[in-house]
Amino acid sequence: TQQMSSADPIEGFVYMEFFGMQQLMEKINETLEGISNVLYGSGLLTSSIEKDSTTLLKSNSHVSSIDEVPDKWSAIWDGPASSSQYIHAFARKANALKRWLAKAQDAQILKEPLNLADLLHPETFLSAFRQRSARALQRGIDDLKLVTTFEDRVINADNIIMLKDLLLQ
Repeated sequence: TQQMSSADPIEGFVYMEFFGMQQLMEKINETLEGISNVLYGSGLLTSSIEKDSTTLLKSNSHVSSIDEVPDKWSAIWDGPASSSQYIHAFARKANALKRWLAKAQDAQILKEPLNLADLLHPETFLSAFRQRSARALQRGIDDLKLVTTFEDRVINADNIIMLKDLLLQ
């Protein structure tokens, strides 16, 4: 486990996101290991394992229109409804978060465009950025205004983030 070296809210967010990612990985592993142990005869079928395996089978069945992931997974991250898509998205995010962690440790995280789709909780990242900006500007969080542009390097400020691959609705 890495240690946080500063009180920077963004660095703190990245560590909390990493911790959440580890928790989710443990829950996924626990679920799949429990099912595997039952299938290979080295574990007992509990109501929890039965519920998880039924959920996973329903989600990946071509006959069923039900898409679900185990509740203990979605309690940590509300991702795709299909369990196979959920695991795929989780793996992509976990891999991307390693890069975020390395950049946070080197204080380089805001130096290049960020993809918020890399995160389990992008809204929390924006709150951490807001808190960091308020501290840097010595202002109250409620006094800040969000300014956006689609043009590169138009805003002349120290507290900016550049986003890439952003989908707007």
